[in-house]
Order: sequence, then structure tokens, then C-alpha cells
Amino acid sequence: GMSENQREQDSTISLGHGVWACSSLQRLFKQMLYLISPKMWAVYLLGLGCIVGGYSMIFTLLFVVCLCIPHSKEEFKKPEEGSYIDLTHGKVHYFLEGPMDAPLIVLLHGVSFFSFVWVPVRRLLLSKGYRVLSFDFYGHGCSEVPHLEYSIELFAQQTEELLDALDIQHEFTLVGHSMGGLVALSV
Repeated sequence: GMSENQREQDSTISLGHGVWACSSLQRLFKQMLYLISPKMWAVYLLGLGCIVGGYSMIFTLLFVVCLCIPHSKEEFKKPEEGSYIDLTHGKVHYFLEGPMDAPLIVLLHGVSFFSFVWVPVRRLLLSKGYRVLSFDFYGHGCSEVPHLEYSIELFAQQTEELLDALDIQHEFTLVGHSMGGLVALSV
């Protein structure tokens, strides 16, 4: 059996993880709020409400509570990493890494996400010798927020235009998460 002291330590560890998870969620929600356009948030919250039905009030309340807890402004600056390129509808934030002669994998994020969702995958692929391109769709992450109708077609056009602008002439593999999968099928 466990001693009373061990039980206290276990519950403290659990509490510690719970506090960390809550703090991480707060940072994630605030970063997402800062990095994603209001129009995309409206689409996301509408979708969430449709998916969870009666539970949407709980998620909305959790979201609002997390936003109300203060954090330092330094936590929510836009990332300085990556590169930017001007395309037809504005600046696009992207990462292109790995050996020039390696097979290229293009990572496409889902709605309400951005290229940083791919960081662990990007690191793994780079460690295996691949060349990797990931970027933020318009209205997401650090890419510009043009006043347009957002659609799969727009994001497919953006993907093709980015590949052209980066002078990518050879074969590549598209990997899409959620909406990114639909974009991949349209490229």
C-alpha cells in the first residue's frame, strides 16, 4: 500500500498537471484568438455549436473563462520564425526546410489551426531527411487576412501559387489535416 505522504504527493502531482493543463489551454486559446481572424472564429464557434449541440454553452463558458485570466503580453506576440512571401491576396507565412534534393512533403493545416500545429511532424520529417513546406492559409496564423470569401478553392489556389512562387518544379507529397485534406484533394 501507499503511505499517506505518497498519496499526498500523487494528488499534488495530479493537481500540478491539472493546473498546467488549464494554464496551457488558456495560452492556447489566447494565442488562437490573437492569430486567427474574427471571421474564422465565427465559423469555428458555429461549427463547434453544431457538433456538440447542447454542450456548446459549456465550451463557450470555458472559452470565455480562459480568456479572462490575465497573462503577460509577451506570451501572445506573433512568432518571428519562418519566412514571408507576397502572393496575390497578401503576405503568406511559411517554413521551407531540409535538403534541396530531398523528397518534398507539403503540410496543410486544418481550419482554426495554423502551421505551428505541424512542428512535431516537421521535426520528425526533417530528422528523416525530407524537405518540408508548411504555411499558414490566409486568415490563419501569421498570414495576411484578406477581405475575401474563404473557401477550399481559395486555399488550393494559395497552395499552388505558393509552390510556384517558391519555384517548386519537382514532385511533392501533400499531407492535409481536416480542411487541409480537402485542400490537398483540390490542388
